Amino acid sequence: MPKRIQLPDDFYKHDFKQLAKIEKHPRTRIRFIGLSHIQNGKSYEQVAQYLLQSLSAVKQWVRHYKDEGIDGLKEHSNASSRQ
Repeated sequence: MPKRIQLPDDFYKHDFKQLAKIEKHPRTRIRFIGLSHIQNGKSYEQVAQYLLQSLSAVKQWVRHYKDEGIDGLKEHSNASSRQ
């Protein structure tokens, strides 16, 4: 039996499905879709399989959400690190 996922208290206040519909960046959209599935009771493993992503990527999305909220899920430019 899969281990119960520990999510922040505010995780369920967001409508990740709606956020995915309005998001322009495809990678961020996938993250929102994944978290929507988790809200609906799917396991990390199921979400990874549905979205053709690695299990570690799905876990990382949740970790980023826990640490930074919605902003932690958005795609960030690496332009400053190239200098």
